[in-house]
Amino acid sequence: MNRQNTQNNLNGGLAFLIMIALFMLISFIGQSILNSASVTGGKLFYAISATFSLIAMAIVIVYAKKTSKNSLIEVVSFNKTKSVYFVFAIILSIGMFLGLGFLNTVVANLFTKWGLNVPSSGLTVENGWDLLLFGILLALLPAVLEESFFRGVMLKSEKSLGIVISVSVCFALYHGSVATLCYQFIYGLALTYLAVKSQSTAPSMLAHFINNFAVLLFTLLRVQINLFNGVIIAVGLLLLALFWVGIILYQKEKPKADKNAVKEFWLPSGVLGAGLMVLLIVLNLFA
Repeated sequence: MNRQNTQNNLNGGLAFLIMIALFMLISFIGQSILNSASVTGGKLFYAISATFSLIAMAIVIVYAKKTSKNSLIEVVSFNKTKSVYFVFAIILSIGMFLGLGFLNTVVANLFTKWGLNVPSSGLTVENGWDLLLFGILLALLPAVLEESFFRGVMLKSEKSLGIVISVSVCFALYHGSVATLCYQFIYGLALTYLAVKSQSTAPSMLAHFINNFAVLLFTLLRVQINLFNGVIIAVGLLLLALFWVGIILYQKEKPKADKNAVKEFWLPSGVLGAGLMVLLIVLNLFA
């Protein structure tokens, strides 16, 4: 597929800043309404709160479409692509879960040991209705909207190596947790590179969905996988190695370096958006 034309008029860093500002505004209004209604915890609170960032991303995606002469499909880069990229997506999602799934716990324990606050969701999936609800809110919609935003609106047709890394940094910061920062950056880097090589967000949506939904499904089924087991980690890392070797060598197309593109991405909007998320992460640590 061809992604040569700029798909929207939003610079990647500006899109990120607008989304984060909207996310914070919607969160403030939403949390205020929930507090006034005495909804301060439980599944209802978690379900409603999960929509705040999704609404913010949806607004920016719609705005990007309004400022573009292209269709929504083109703006979010939901193009047809070769089936082999979906195989890469499956390998990536399983490899990340098994090979690096322990990272979040390691980082969380480290910061907790230092006396800092590392919030955890505490979400429980107890029945099929929970799986359906949170499967939509935490797996399906995030896979579609986050990939449409980060690998579509923000990435656009850019194939610069610096932009690939920049989008991945923003993706990691967006999740707002120091515990998941490293994992999300590595995963974001792989998802972004997958989108560049496939010229479509469809494979990265699949990988994103599998990763999120597997956690919910395992919680419901009470399946416990020892992510610190050496054999499991080795299998996961082998799959990740297979993904990276395969995705880099397949068609032998690599992102190009472009310092100007990176500068335009970050200055000044990208820095402001990233700064807001860093501030939020730090505040959560001392909450």
